[in-house]
Amino acid sequence: MIKLILIAITVIVILNFRDGLGFTSFEAPEIIQVSRQGSGIRKHEFQQLFDANRPLSSLAKKGRYTVVEGYLDSCSTCKRIEAGFPAFLQKRQDVFIQRVHFPEQGMQFSFSGTDRESLQRMADEYNQRIQSYNFCSTPHIEIYDQNRQLLVADTCTKKSATAYLERWMASE
Repeated sequence: MIKLILIAITVIVILNFRDGLGFTSFEAPEIIQVSRQGSGIRKHEFQQLFDANRPLSSLAKKGRYTVVEGYLDSCSTCKRIEAGFPAFLQKRQDVFIQRVHFPEQGMQFSFSGTDRESLQRMADEYNQRIQSYNFCSTPHIEIYDQNRQLLVADTCTKKSATAYLERWMASE
């Protein structure tokens, strides 16, 4: 009897507090009637985006859903998600995937300056730019709608977009 009560309480807590527990609701985005040329996947190097001062949101495509996936070659979850992309994209012509490769050996910066203050200022600027990308681990997923508006994104504390993408791919 006690086990049954504990199970009932657990179910009630999960149903009432699932957002606080890291669960996100899922409803597959409506299909937009567009067709896509090519595979629907484009690859980018994070270092190039960073050097050009382009945020990940700049990769969102107008008129289709865009999944931006930050990945490492050594990330097993990234490889598992990537393996499902071809079948998913075959069913969803209205989706475009932008894969952003993070450098395995870290970022490389070159600072030019003669005094300690200017070097510190440049280091602070680079640090702020890195933090503006708001990623802490891979995979890092951001999903944008057809109007280039952010639908869901991973944060340092929650992998909401990764979970959403996995459920979306499984539902197709």
